Amino acid sequence: MGKNYVSNVAHEVANLLRLENPETYTFYSFRQSSANQAADIGATPQQLVDFYGWKSTAMAQECVSTSKYALESMASKLAENEKVVEKESTKFSSSEEVEKSSICQVEEV
Repeated sequence: MGKNYVSNVAHEVANLLRLENPETYTFYSFRQSSANQAADIGATPQQLVDFYGWKSTAMAQECVSTSKYALESMASKLAENEKVVEKESTKFSSSEEVEKSSICQVEEV
Protein backbone atom coordinates (compact mmCIF):
# COMPACT_ATOMS: atom_id res chain seq x y z
CA MET A 1 0.00 0.00 0.00
CA GLY A 2 1.65 3.22 -1.16
CA LYS A 3 1.33 6.75 0.22
CA ASN A 4 -0.84 7.84 -2.73
CA TYR A 5 -3.32 5.07 -1.97
CA VAL A 6 -3.44 6.00 1.71
CA SER A 7 -3.96 9.70 0.99
CA ASN A 8 -6.91 8.79 -1.23
CA VAL A 9 -8.68 7.08 1.68
CA ALA A 10 -9.44 10.44 3.29
CA HIS A 11 -10.86 11.71 0.01
CA GLU A 12 -13.02 8.60 -0.31
CA VAL A 13 -14.34 8.98 3.24
CA ALA A 14 -15.20 12.61 2.53
CA ASN A 15 -17.00 11.46 -0.64
CA LEU A 16 -18.98 8.84 1.28
CA LEU A 17 -19.96 11.47 3.84
CA ARG A 18 -20.96 13.77 0.97
CA LEU A 19 -18.73 16.57 2.24
CA GLU A 20 -17.99 19.54 0.00
CA ASN A 21 -14.61 19.51 -1.77
CA PRO A 22 -13.64 15.96 -0.75
CA GLU A 23 -10.27 16.34 -2.46
CA THR A 24 -9.21 18.81 0.23
CA TYR A 25 -9.60 16.33 3.11
CA THR A 26 -6.59 14.63 4.67
CA PHE A 27 -6.13 12.30 7.61
CA TYR A 28 -5.23 15.38 9.64
CA SER A 29 -8.72 16.77 8.96
CA PHE A 30 -10.33 13.71 10.53
CA ARG A 31 -7.83 13.63 13.40
CA GLN A 32 -8.57 17.26 14.25
CA SER A 33 -12.32 16.71 13.95
CA SER A 34 -12.23 13.74 16.29
CA ALA A 35 -10.12 15.71 18.80
CA ASN A 36 -12.69 18.52 18.70
CA GLN A 37 -15.50 16.02 19.25
CA ALA A 38 -13.65 14.48 22.20
CA ALA A 39 -13.24 17.95 23.72
CA ASP A 40 -16.94 18.67 23.09
CA ILE A 41 -17.90 15.78 25.35
CA GLY A 42 -15.52 16.78 28.11
CA ALA A 43 -12.09 15.31 27.35
CA THR A 44 -9.26 17.05 29.19
CA PRO A 45 -6.16 18.46 27.48
CA GLN A 46 -4.05 15.70 29.04
CA GLN A 47 -6.40 13.01 27.71
CA LEU A 48 -6.12 14.49 24.22
CA VAL A 49 -2.32 14.66 24.43
CA ASP A 50 -2.15 11.05 25.58
CA PHE A 51 -4.57 9.74 22.96
CA TYR A 52 -3.30 11.70 19.94
CA GLY A 53 0.37 11.57 20.90
CA TRP A 54 0.89 15.32 20.77
CA LYS A 55 4.15 16.58 22.25
CA SER A 56 2.66 19.62 23.95
CA THR A 57 -0.70 20.57 25.35
CA ALA A 58 -1.06 23.70 23.18
CA MET A 59 -3.27 22.09 20.51
CA ALA A 60 -5.18 20.10 23.11
CA GLN A 61 -5.81 23.22 25.19
CA GLU A 62 -7.12 25.05 22.12
CA CYS A 63 -9.52 22.17 21.37
CA VAL A 64 -10.78 22.17 24.96
CA SER A 65 -11.01 25.96 25.31
CA THR A 66 -13.14 26.32 22.19
CA SER A 67 -15.22 23.17 22.73
CA LYS A 68 -18.99 23.19 23.10
CA TYR A 69 -18.50 21.72 26.57
CA ALA A 70 -16.31 24.66 27.67
CA LEU A 71 -18.55 27.28 26.07
CA GLU A 72 -21.71 25.80 27.62
CA SER A 73 -19.99 25.52 30.98
CA MET A 74 -18.90 29.15 30.87
CA ALA A 75 -22.35 30.28 29.73
CA SER A 76 -23.91 28.36 32.60
CA LYS A 77 -21.56 29.99 35.10
CA LEU A 78 -22.29 33.44 33.70
CA ALA A 79 -26.05 32.79 33.79
CA GLU A 80 -25.79 31.62 37.40
CA ASN A 81 -23.78 34.74 38.26
CA GLU A 82 -26.43 36.90 36.57
CA LYS A 83 -29.08 35.37 38.85
CA VAL A 84 -26.98 36.17 41.91
CA VAL A 85 -26.45 39.75 40.72
CA GLU A 86 -30.20 40.17 40.12
CA LYS A 87 -30.98 38.90 43.63
CA GLU A 88 -28.41 41.25 45.12
CA SER A 89 -29.74 44.24 43.21
CA THR A 90 -33.29 43.70 44.51
CA LYS A 91 -32.02 44.06 48.09
CA PHE A 92 -31.35 47.77 47.60
CA SER A 93 -33.95 50.48 47.58
CA SER A 94 -31.93 53.00 45.59
CA SER A 95 -29.18 53.09 43.01
CA GLU A 96 -27.00 54.91 45.56
CA GLU A 97 -27.06 51.84 47.83
CA VAL A 98 -26.12 49.63 44.87
CA GLU A 99 -23.15 51.87 44.09
CA LYS A 100 -22.00 51.80 47.73
CA SER A 101 -22.25 48.00 47.76
CA SER A 102 -20.28 47.71 44.53
CA ILE A 103 -17.56 49.91 45.91
CA CYS A 104 -17.39 47.84 49.10
CA GLN A 105 -17.13 44.61 47.12
CA VAL A 106 -14.26 45.98 45.07
CA GLU A 107 -12.45 47.21 48.16
CA GLU A 108 -12.87 43.85 49.90
CA VAL A 109 -11.07 42.07 47.06
